Amino acid sequence: MKQYKSEGIEARIHKRKKVMPHNVLAKEDYERKDFISNYAELHAMPLPGRIPQSWRSDVFLLPTNCTKISVYRAYEAAIKESGFRCVSL
Repeated sequence: MKQYKSEGIEARIHKRKKVMPHNVLAKEDYERKDFISNYAELHAMPLPGRIPQSWRSDVFLLPTNCTKISVYRAYEAAIKESGFRCVSL
């Protein structure tokens, strides 16, 4: 009743709405996809022909010598060099 009398009918706003945790990434940080698209353009190969399990034609495969951790380490080094924040778990 107190909220209704003072503000009228409107949605309530949580008190901690303006307080963000210290580890939250900005929208620009997780939208930065330049590295992975450039890496895939240089190292990946498109799927040869049509495979029955694959319905998409824009799927690329990385070579077997490129592990996830090696790609992530290259990404981490490139991001730190450019001065941006690294996205990780």
